[in-house]
Amino acid sequence: MNQVINPMLYPALSPSLQIKIKAKMRVQSTVLLKQENGEVATEIIDVVCDKLMVDRELMLSTSRLRKVMLPRCIAMYYIRRYTALSLKKIGEIFGRDHSTVIYNIVLFDDLLRFDAEFKHLVARVNL
Repeated sequence: MNQVINPMLYPALSPSLQIKIKAKMRVQSTVLLKQENGEVATEIIDVVCDKLMVDRELMLSTSRLRKVMLPRCIAMYYIRRYTALSLKKIGEIFGRDHSTVIYNIVLFDDLLRFDAEFKHLVARVNL
């Protein structure tokens, strides 16, 4: 039986029960956050694919083509920016290592400053 306990009632509960309840709430919120972050990451990938006309399978592939690499870089950057997913988890989504995600985030900033074509792509995505 899952009952929600009003936090105002905590002082009336034993300290050990308070700890158990807080721990359970923390675990539940962490699971929910992970589910939400995964959904947001999927949605970001879908939006980038749609706006930049890149096939989702190609985006998640190992292709190094510029027309695939730049949208992947944009997606990695926005997933890192808008979710609490770790670099390792983002890398797993794309079949890459966490260091590749770091490289793509740094690359995003550099390209945004110096590459007009990339600025145009980012503007098209508009997240």
